[in-house]
Amino acid sequence: MEKLQPNKTLTFSLVILLLFILRVADLAITYLYTPDLNHEFNPLVSFFGASWSTFLLFQFLLFCMISTFVYFFFFHERFSVDIKGLPFSDFVYYYFHGEVKPFHKRFAVFPKYYRRHLAFNGFILMILSIAVSIYAIIHNTMLVHGVEWYIRLIHFHYKQVFTVLLLSGIIVSAYSFFLMEYNRYKCSDQLY
Repeated sequence: MEKLQPNKTLTFSLVILLLFILRVADLAITYLYTPDLNHEFNPLVSFFGASWSTFLLFQFLLFCMISTFVYFFFFHERFSVDIKGLPFSDFVYYYFHGEVKPFHKRFAVFPKYYRRHLAFNGFILMILSIAVSIYAIIHNTMLVHGVEWYIRLIHFHYKQVFTVLLLSGIIVSAYSFFLMEYNRYKCSDQLY
């Protein structure tokens, strides 16, 4: 693995600080809205009846896990591509498998490069964590202030709203990751 570059280290540190601040803000607003956690949407609380101590422990462990994945995104191993002019779909397959195969032979094949998967997952978790935290802060703030139209929307359609937001976040962040990597590939003789 390459040496940690100061700009990457600084960016990584700032992202982790942002994630931490957003988590703390979300927990603080959650406490304002539901000090007894009776209205918390988190499945750990809503299905399993976790207390604040269990909920905080879970949030801390989740933060540590996400931070680890984000580390892999910022400091993942670099690889070279000796094939020029790959189209986007071939590049995505090459990223995980190190070879190009016809489309019909790409299914049910386990990727060769697990560190690249960790980097990919780190990017998705970083983007989703930021987006989910911001949404949770806005959500709880609107509930605390009693915004009627939002309360009605969530009351009748919360499953659809959360599902659409989560799935669109995953799709957009995955596409953004590969678009960023593909642009690096097109802009240089070798990827990275």
